[in-house]
Amino acid sequence: MKLGIYYYKTVPESQKMALILSEALKSDGFEVTTITSVNAIKGVDVLVVLGGDGTMLSAAIACGQRGIRIVGVNYGHLGFLTEFECGEWREVIHFLSSGALKTDKRSAMKISLDNKDFYALNEVVIQRRHDDTVHRQIIALRAEIDGKLLDRYAADGLIVCTPTGSTAYALSAGGAILSPDMDAFMATPICAHTLKSRPIVYNDKRELTISLSSGYTADVYCDGKRAGTMTDQTQLTVTKADFTVDFLTREEKNFYDKLFYKMSQWGGGTEL
Repeated sequence: MKLGIYYYKTVPESQKMALILSEALKSDGFEVTTITSVNAIKGVDVLVVLGGDGTMLSAAIACGQRGIRIVGVNYGHLGFLTEFECGEWREVIHFLSSGALKTDKRSAMKISLDNKDFYALNEVVIQRRHDDTVHRQIIALRAEIDGKLLDRYAADGLIVCTPTGSTAYALSAGGAILSPDMDAFMATPICAHTLKSRPIVYNDKRELTISLSSGYTADVYCDGKRAGTMTDQTQLTVTKADFTVDFLTREEKNFYDKLFYKMSQWGGGTEL
């Protein structure tokens, strides 16, 4: 099995661990490559990611598109997407050497805007612009599912997330937590200016179309990275991607164990 170890060169702790893991895994007979750029993620069967959720997200889509399985070691804060904590590097080696690799397939979304396609594991966010050229304090959006009106929003923005992304930005905005095995996406308004607009869970086989009312502009972000600008002349569509992001997990672990543990950490306060 060919392994890749992905990390940020600017994080000394993960850089040091990459060297330790690489040498240990090579001594166990693995072919190991260290990777520091998303564009270099290729030619491996499994990618070990050293970092937090942001690092995981930066590699997830590239892995999904290439059929590379992914496992994370948390060097960030909460680490919802990681399987191991930073002190468990010996467990990582034992896990990979055991061959008992359980795969957790996570759905991703395809976002189409201005004839360009983007992909996200967590969410796409449409939010009001923040610059001196914009004088409106909110944006007005219209959302349709398969051509039928879902809602009209007057809000700071709208988050459309996968089940994986339901524990991220959408949760902070008042959305529900979705089990990762659900065939669903969720639309959650950001600070809606009406009591009727609430998070809505819908089947991910449907196509969601979002448009802006006349005179409004908004910025679009996919997994935290800016994808472009929406105007009242453009539409954004969200559909399910034709690939999954495959995480390696331990047999004895499950989503609800991790959820309870991570939410307890968050509830106690996380230093940023």
